[in-house]
Amino acid sequence: MVDQHYILIQLKHSKMAKVLLQKDPDDTDTYIYRGLTYLQNGDPDSAVDDFSRAIQLHPSDGKAYYNRGTAYLKLERWQEAKEDLESGKSNGMEVAKKFQEDFGSIEEFEQNTDITLREDIKEILTQSENI
Repeated sequence: MVDQHYILIQLKHSKMAKVLLQKDPDDTDTYIYRGLTYLQNGDPDSAVDDFSRAIQLHPSDGKAYYNRGTAYLKLERWQEAKEDLESGKSNGMEVAKKFQEDFGSIEEFEQNTDITLREDIKEILTQSENI
């Protein structure tokens, strides 16, 4: 059962993001947060659009690449996911650590999403950032 309160909060956040973007259409963080809201609500395609806009505005934002990479994972667009996760990492994002914070283990992600990750992507998501 879906929590009605949660839906109202997410809807409010989406409307607030729209207002903020009308005031400042170049606000990278607002695109990222709205993208995360789309992703949490099961709309990875819209999330990809917002993360892509954030990357266009700030091409060295590691979190935008990471988040778009996770959206691509949910869409099973493997090559794009791999490229974005690697770009997130090369732009300072601790990809493996953040993935664990967001989804738990790879096994938990696979169970919760019913998606089996490719081995090369699993490797990115388990590599220590201090290598």
